[in-house]
Amino acid sequence: MTLTEKDVMGESLYNPMLPSIVEDLKKQGLAVENDGALVVYLDEFKNKEGDPMGVIVQKKDGGFLYTTTDIAAAKYRYETLKANRALVFSDTRQSQHMQQAWLITRKAGYVPDSFLVRA
Repeated sequence: MTLTEKDVMGESLYNPMLPSIVEDLKKQGLAVENDGALVVYLDEFKNKEGDPMGVIVQKKDGGFLYTTTDIAAAKYRYETLKANRALVFSDTRQSQHMQQAWLITRKAGYVPDSFLVRA
């Protein structure tokens, strides 16, 4: 595979996709409102009280978070670029965040279970 300068895309590429991602997560019943924000609760991750952990996908002021951008990026890479795997390089402190983003991406059906992720 040969990459060129035109293959370099920043996070802003995904900004136009974020509202439709959130709307779709709501339609699927994955995202619910909590105190004005839209949150996806994941049974696979528990908070200190043992309840499903919430992952905010849209703040109550309408802003989006890195999780939403990462979900849009995965969807774009699978649907548009026809990727069958993703290599994600990030600080180990982002491990849980990345696991949550990929789990939401799969639950939403944006990538199949066969889509390989290495983070």
